[in-house]
Amino acid sequence: MAYNPQQQSWCALEFGKTNSVTIVQHSFRRIHHNNPDSHKSILEWYNDFIEKGCKCDQRKEHSGRPAVSEEVVERVRDSYLCSSKKSSRRYSQELQFLHRTVCKILRKRLRFTTYKLLMVQKLYLQDK
Repeated sequence: MAYNPQQQSWCALEFGKTNSVTIVQHSFRRIHHNNPDSHKSILEWYNDFIEKGCKCDQRKEHSGRPAVSEEVVERVRDSYLCSSKKSSRRYSQELQFLHRTVCKILRKRLRFTTYKLLMVQKLYLQDK
């Protein structure tokens, strides 16, 4: 059975208090109404807990696409601020990044919107 990080942390802390895997297994069965994991797993969780800290905040190895570096974000920001009239496709061609990457950086990281102001007028107090 797969145990969630809270249960693993509980077992590790309980083992730290009692220093006995058997007592941890009995307590786990009494509290969680579930059969505990093996002797070896509890010791492994305890050693991981001592080395790395809380199991709740840890992720296994990072999977998926790597994050965009700050250098890339700065290049897109500088390019956009120099001339904001170009399209995102033009930026992607100039900077040699994927169009989707440039769009995500502009929209999510820099929070720039993709609209043009058609007319600007001065607002007065009566215009509320």
